[in-house]
Amino acid sequence: VVPPGGDLEDPFLGDLLTDPGLQEIWAEGSAESRRLAAHFERLAVFWGEMVIPEDASPGDPGGLDEYEAETLAVALALRCTRAVAFHRINDAHRATTGLPQCFARLAAGEFPVEWFTRLLRRTRLLSATDLAAVDAQVAAWSLDVTVEQYRRKLSHALARIEAAREIPAQHTAEGRRRVDLLPVGEDGIGCLQVTGPIPEILDLAQRLDAAARAVQDTQRRALEAGEPLP
Repeated sequence: VVPPGGDLEDPFLGDLLTDPGLQEIWAEGSAESRRLAAHFERLAVFWGEMVIPEDASPGDPGGLDEYEAETLAVALALRCTRAVAFHRINDAHRATTGLPQCFARLAAGEFPVEWFTRLLRRTRLLSATDLAAVDAQVAAWSLDVTVEQYRRKLSHALARIEAAREIPAQHTAEGRRRVDLLPVGEDGIGCLQVTGPIPEILDLAQRLDAAARAVQDTQRRALEAGEPLP
């Protein structure tokens, strides 16, 4: 088993050409890529049923009732929620139509599954034009690189595209700042979710941790001294 596009003289691939165990692992990864491509093709068929007119109402042909039924059917097949089913169908649609060149390499067993799913995740907010540009660029890359090199190249490619266009305010780091109080669970436990740029989030986490430790230390000293807890 010779890796697709592999150079026989490349020392990086030397072990793959001689070690049967490594060849089997490589072959398993290629088979996994082909399976994911086939899975996306099956899911992408349902995209047409997921897109409904904005003014559609229950009872309309191709309207809300049919949409709900299709989404529920896919969710049952995937054994997930309807929301997750919709996102997976959307990913399958983008993979097959928005990234056709990269998808062809996935179907050929050349594109590792984790690498392709990262590409899908990192390009969710791109326009069709930008997505096509990323597809053409990434599809031309040699994939005989380390995962760190691939991630770095992908980040640089996306950064160049974002720098060349105006990003909607709601998609910037500042625009995505928010604090959400999530619904209380059945066990009475709640969750406060804070979203924002990493430096501020890390600073907040460190300050909360320091405050909690300070309160604990003060209470321990009060218990040892037999004093009321502050």
